[in-house]
Amino acid sequence: MNPFRKLGRQVERFKSNAEEAAGERPRYQCTECEARFDEAHPRCPECDAANVVSIDDKAES
Repeated sequence: MNPFRKLGRQVERFKSNAEEAAGERPRYQCTECEARFDEAHPRCPECDAANVVSIDDKAES
Protein backbone atom coordinates (compact mmCIF):
# COMPACT_ATOMS: atom_id res chain seq x y z
CA MET A 1 0.00 0.00 0.00
CA ASN A 2 1.24 3.47 -0.85
CA PRO A 3 2.51 5.18 2.35
CA PHE A 4 0.57 8.35 1.52
CA ARG A 5 -2.66 6.39 1.12
CA LYS A 6 -2.08 4.73 4.50
CA LEU A 7 -1.34 8.10 6.10
CA GLY A 8 -4.47 9.57 4.50
CA ARG A 9 -6.61 6.80 6.00
CA GLN A 10 -5.09 7.40 9.43
CA VAL A 11 -5.80 11.12 9.15
CA GLU A 12 -9.41 10.49 8.15
CA ARG A 13 -9.84 8.06 11.08
CA PHE A 14 -8.38 10.67 13.44
CA LYS A 15 -10.69 13.38 12.09
CA SER A 16 -13.71 11.12 12.52
CA ASN A 17 -12.75 10.30 16.11
CA ALA A 18 -12.11 13.98 16.88
CA GLU A 19 -15.52 14.99 15.51
CA GLU A 20 -17.24 12.34 17.65
CA ALA A 21 -15.35 13.46 20.75
CA ALA A 22 -16.18 17.11 20.10
CA GLY A 23 -19.87 16.26 20.23
CA GLU A 24 -19.61 14.68 23.67
CA ARG A 25 -20.25 16.82 26.73
CA PRO A 26 -18.36 16.37 29.99
CA ARG A 27 -20.58 14.67 32.58
CA TYR A 28 -18.74 15.55 35.79
CA GLN A 29 -17.44 18.79 37.27
CA CYS A 30 -15.38 19.83 40.27
CA THR A 31 -17.27 22.35 42.38
CA GLU A 32 -13.98 23.86 43.63
CA CYS A 33 -12.04 24.61 40.43
CA GLU A 34 -14.88 23.95 37.91
CA ALA A 35 -12.76 21.51 35.87
CA ARG A 36 -14.91 19.15 33.78
CA PHE A 37 -14.41 15.45 33.07
CA ASP A 38 -15.94 12.66 31.02
CA GLU A 39 -15.39 10.08 33.77
CA ALA A 40 -16.23 10.10 37.47
CA HIS A 41 -13.28 10.62 39.81
CA PRO A 42 -13.27 10.29 43.61
CA ARG A 43 -11.08 13.42 43.74
CA CYS A 44 -10.52 16.17 41.20
CA PRO A 45 -7.41 15.42 39.10
CA GLU A 46 -6.80 19.16 38.74
CA CYS A 47 -7.04 20.46 42.33
CA ASP A 48 -7.42 17.24 44.40
CA ALA A 49 -10.72 18.40 45.93
CA ALA A 50 -13.27 15.73 46.85
CA ASN A 51 -16.11 17.76 45.35
CA VAL A 52 -16.65 16.13 41.95
CA VAL A 53 -20.35 15.99 41.05
CA SER A 54 -22.41 14.92 38.09
CA ILE A 55 -23.28 17.91 35.94
CA ASP A 56 -26.81 16.49 35.59
CA ASP A 57 -27.16 16.38 39.41
CA LYS A 58 -25.77 19.90 39.68
CA ALA A 59 -28.32 21.21 37.16
CA GLU A 60 -31.21 19.70 39.16
CA SER A 61 -30.25 21.54 42.38
